[in-house]
Amino acid sequence: MIQVITIGLGAFLLFSLQPMITKIMLPIFGGGSSIWLTALVFFQLLLLAGYAASHIIVKTCRPIKQVIYYALLLALSFIFIPLRVSSISFIDNPAVTIFLVLFASIGLPYFILATTSPMVQSWIAVDTHPISKNPYVLYGVSNRGSLVGLLSYPTIIETRLTNSQQTFLWSCLFGIYVVLMLYCML
Repeated sequence: MIQVITIGLGAFLLFSLQPMITKIMLPIFGGGSSIWLTALVFFQLLLLAGYAASHIIVKTCRPIKQVIYYALLLALSFIFIPLRVSSISFIDNPAVTIFLVLFASIGLPYFILATTSPMVQSWIAVDTHPISKNPYVLYGVSNRGSLVGLLSYPTIIETRLTNSQQTFLWSCLFGIYVVLMLYCML
């Protein structure tokens, strides 16, 4: 059950972070559509990197090493908490600046969240727990968490909370996610 909550919360945080952080950055860069597009490319590349890293770690490391690497990443991710937009000097190329700001602001937490579903599913697949008979059910949980994150941001979160309240709430939920993830690793 903890695995289900962890994957659902991870997916929610992953997909609610995208519009939240991009909206917060918008005034810094002038509000053009190119900012949204550049951020979208950043998020998709980091999502792909998270999936690729999960695959490589699962294929090349024993479960105990996977847990150690993951625990180190979780510990390092607290450098980014509380969530905030980092200030970086503008470079001639705005797309590069946006990538750098996003990476410096949310890079590692976003990367970790992108690895959640494949990593937990792989751990469950080698476990003797009854849920391990079909770990791919958790794929549906991940999709639901993603959908809730994407839909709740513009309809509930953005309309009722200030930017600082949003980042505080997200940071608190990320802390809960880390605790749940540590439990899953045990």
